[in-house]
Amino acid sequence: MKIIIFLLALFCVLILQDGRIVFAGPPQPEEVQAIKDYAAESVSPIAINFVTPKHLSKVYATTSVKIEVAASGNALQYQFLIDGQIKQDWSINKVYLWNCSESDIGKTHLIVAKVKNTLGQMGTVQAKVFLVHKPLNPPVRQTSSKY
Repeated sequence: MKIIIFLLALFCVLILQDGRIVFAGPPQPEEVQAIKDYAAESVSPIAINFVTPKHLSKVYATTSVKIEVAASGNALQYQFLIDGQIKQDWSINKVYLWNCSESDIGKTHLIVAKVKNTLGQMGTVQAKVFLVHKPLNPPVRQTSSKY
């Protein structure tokens, strides 16, 4: 029933006053937007999850840290923030490479990923991570064998 009313409202607007039709005609652009906004309210919000990094994880600082999210929906745009600063503004890229500096290491950082669609619906996910130096591999002891 909602779909039929929605389609009818996009093609024809009826204005009633005192139970009588006083106007019938095509909708104005602002009326179409209002109808779309109403329809968007009935759609579920966007689901978003971190692929990397995981919440409360220890992240090794190499030259860059890969931040990736997965979200449901079409025509999505992504925004990434680290410690409240926008690192990637709205873009179709669902992956951001964080180029860490020495001053970032040894601290807990809040990573926030936001996603939105063309209807203006949004989803947000956040993760706290602790950035550390990657441990060095211990040297392999060479043994010589004499036969």
